Amino acid sequence: MKYNAKSEWGIPNNKKEEAPMEGTTTPVTYVQSLQVEFAASPRGKFIQAQALYYGIKALCEVKGVMREESNISDMKYLLDTAYPGYEK
Repeated sequence: MKYNAKSEWGIPNNKKEEAPMEGTTTPVTYVQSLQVEFAASPRGKFIQAQALYYGIKALCEVKGVMREESNISDMKYLLDTAYPGYEK
């Protein structure tokens, strides 16, 4: 598989996915710093909470052996603890 320098949305991704060696640091790209900044913003938190909410809702509609109870439980836990107040 060839290394693709852009994501599917055309955003440059300059970081190669490699496990860092112990005691070393990996430089953060500008795009990564924007991603972290957005994720920590009120809008980013809302989007993440909304994704969890709709993910839980969709997983709860699955019936039978394909229903992933542990994933539903973990997602509910994340929504309740990481995004308190957003579950409504």
